[in-house]
Amino acid sequence: MDQHPNDAPGRGACGGHAAARLRVLAGAALLLAAAGAAATDFAGAEAAQRALETAYFHEDLEAAVAARDFNYEARAQLASSHAAADADRVAQAALVLELSYRKRLKLEGFPDVRDRACALRGRTAVRADLVKLEQECTLADGSLRRETSYAAHTAAGWRIVELPQ
Repeated sequence: MDQHPNDAPGRGACGGHAAARLRVLAGAALLLAAAGAAATDFAGAEAAQRALETAYFHEDLEAAVAARDFNYEARAQLASSHAAADADRVAQAALVLELSYRKRLKLEGFPDVRDRACALRGRTAVRADLVKLEQECTLADGSLRRETSYAAHTAAGWRIVELPQ
């Protein structure tokens, strides 16, 4: 049976809170596997984040691309550079971003999400259509890492987006 990317098998006892969190994640992994891959849920920002992590876990390029919204990213990049954002320019920029993402995953590989357990620590509305998600991840060696991602609400549901700095 497939496991959720945050379910780290063979880690042993991690202490009360971390062990409880791992049990919850293991239960979520069973539910996710039972639901099947075809039932990808983009109904919320957190669901979009889980979809991307699951795509990374399975090294599924098409699922990783489906969890992102390159049109949203293109509009944000064009706006940050004060460039005109007509439909053709947005489509062209989105295509470049998507092709670059695909190339990066093919050449550098997928991010390793196997030996960590993450928990959502914060969800902040940036705008009506954009939220900032903050996670705290416990790595296999017991160290903690904080990760920040953004999710945008689009016509197709929630998707993960990378925003210009």
